[in-house]
Amino acid sequence: MSIQPTCILVLKKCHKEDDNILFIDASKEFEKEEPIDIKAVMAEIKELETKRAELDKEIEVYLKELGIV
Repeated sequence: MSIQPTCILVLKKCHKEDDNILFIDASKEFEKEEPIDIKAVMAEIKELETKRAELDKEIEVYLKELGIV
């Protein structure tokens, strides 16, 4: 997979003839993204979701002890 330079245009529906147009050349600011291991990222997300669910249960126990829930 290769990363290609991209141009993004934002246009107004109600363009008036005397409206200014601004072009921004950000090609010199472009940094090539490092390859991302999607499988590793998804595994990390699942691990974090599991951990969050465990913490939610633990917090619920504390809230019950305090009579808040």
